[in-house]
Amino acid sequence: FWVGTTLKSGSIFGRRQQLAAMPNVPTMEEEGFPDAEYKAAVGVYLLAPAGTPTDILARLEKEAREAVATPAMRARLQAYGLDPLGNSAEAARSRYDAGLPVAERLVKISGARAD
Repeated sequence: FWVGTTLKSGSIFGRRQQLAAMPNVPTMEEEGFPDAEYKAAVGVYLLAPAGTPTDILARLEKEAREAVATPAMRARLQAYGLDPLGNSAEAARSRYDAGLPVAERLVKISGARAD
């Protein structure tokens, strides 16, 4: 698929329908991968360095959850095919931990590498 003037290859994880923003990119299901397994690999996370003080983490979580709850941010995320959850840090960590092995398998199976 084309992004600007660059040819890209790939699929959209965890979606059963095309994204309006990327109509030419197939879903993982269309590529022959069961949606249930690869859905866990999807997510957008707000990360902080190890050792960040808990009061700072609490404030970041509060501000991020409030931002995701606004109609403007929800619409913006949905335009990219994302389901705005506004999860707690614990729920996000659980989702991240569940998705990481799936993403690692996808990279290994694909043979992708960073050059």
